[in-house]
Amino acid sequence: MKFINKSLVAVLLATGSLPALAAEGDYVSFGAGVLLFDQVYEGSDADVVGFPFVQGQYGDFFLQGLTMGWSFLREDAYRVSLLGNFRLNSLESGDLDPALAIDERKRTFEAGVGVTMPLGERLLLDSHALFDVLDRHGGYELGLRLSRPTIVGDFLLAPNIGVSLLSEDFTAYYYGLKPGEAGFAGGYEPGNVVVPQLGFSAIYPITPSWTATGLLGARYLGSDIEDSPLVDAEWESTLFLGVSYRLPL
Repeated sequence: MKFINKSLVAVLLATGSLPALAAEGDYVSFGAGVLLFDQVYEGSDADVVGFPFVQGQYGDFFLQGLTMGWSFLREDAYRVSLLGNFRLNSLESGDLDPALAIDERKRTFEAGVGVTMPLGERLLLDSHALFDVLDRHGGYELGLRLSRPTIVGDFLLAPNIGVSLLSEDFTAYYYGLKPGEAGFAGGYEPGNVVVPQLGFSAIYPITPSWTATGLLGARYLGSDIEDSPLVDAEWESTLFLGVSYRLPL
């Protein structure tokens, strides 16, 4: 079976957006990158995907990776934002063995709220709550992430640690099985799952307009998800390398 978990692109671009959100002034940046991710689904190998991306900010509106938002409350590094997020998890008919009789899992659009705030002089806390607007998985994700942006020479480095709560509807849709699917009469539902994660981003200004970005991330999905017949690993890891060109507005 072939499963592509492209939602990791969104997760890691959101991690990399931290320095961009801290930049002063309105801008738009265009870039391209390569993503290497190790999938957790049964029968899947690590994949390499190349793709373009756009980031930007105009007043209180911003676009970072697959997340867009409007900061209706903002003061320095503190902001409260309405968020929209494209979740690209999917399982299409071409990825399936027809004999398994597994239903498609579709992409969706989520909406919610996010809060970014400084903790002291060196730490930054991000939190979000996202809910399925299109009623594909019908659940939600709650997340917290603590990062420590640091300038070392010309590099902006930001190690981070976080945790997400995936609702039972979310995990049942993307990682579970309905009764009868794949020959499992009783199906499988992981339930609510807490997912710890680690990440590290590095931003390097090649020129005043060109920037190189590297992102590394790992998520521990845990035994409840690994016990799913669709899954054969507890850890999901990703590496992203890209370059972008920034235009002030």
